[in-house]
Amino acid sequence: MMGGAGMGRKRTFFTRAWYELVGDGALLSAGTMALATGIALLVTGVMVKGSVPVWMEAGAGIVVMAGGLSGPIVAWLAHGKRVTPPAVAGALFFAFVLAAGFVALCAWLVVDGVKDLGPSGRHHVRVDSLRLAAAAVVLIYAAIITGYSLRSGSGELLEAMAFVLMGALSGACAVGMADLAQHLLPAKRPDAPEGDADAGPVQSES
Repeated sequence: MMGGAGMGRKRTFFTRAWYELVGDGALLSAGTMALATGIALLVTGVMVKGSVPVWMEAGAGIVVMAGGLSGPIVAWLAHGKRVTPPAVAGALFFAFVLAAGFVALCAWLVVDGVKDLGPSGRHHVRVDSLRLAAAAVVLIYAAIITGYSLRSGSGELLEAMAFVLMGALSGACAVGMADLAQHLLPAKRPDAPEGDADAGPVQSES
């Protein structure tokens, strides 16, 4: 009887919605980090002539870090997720994933966003708009960094692309693990009475 109840409560976790959440975590993190890094490079590498003050270098590092951290948060909230203790704990558990599928994943998300914004779609316009905006920022950023590096003869600026990729991977891992932790360790709703079967996907057994 207990086994039958467990089978009835079983659900598929790795759904399309989860993959979209992870993908948007990567794409939006790449976009926010590209924007933050681009601003930092513009100020410290172009606008400031001569040596860059230490306080400005520290500030640029903080701006880049904030750009990387804001991407997962934006993706999480854009998908209508609540910030709960299990979600925060899962987001802090970082894991490095292979970067080979990043371009393909982002391309799939952008194509899906363009289709959804058509007359027959309009299912998640907010997420679609954020996807396309982040993809545009990443493309513009990559083009400017690549062109400027080739023009100046310095390949060091190409390292800036690695920061964007790191931000994308961190964002994907953060929202993916946050969603996983939230379902494995569901936070108890304050308005849910004890014994409520709908309080979460996992129920403790006495």
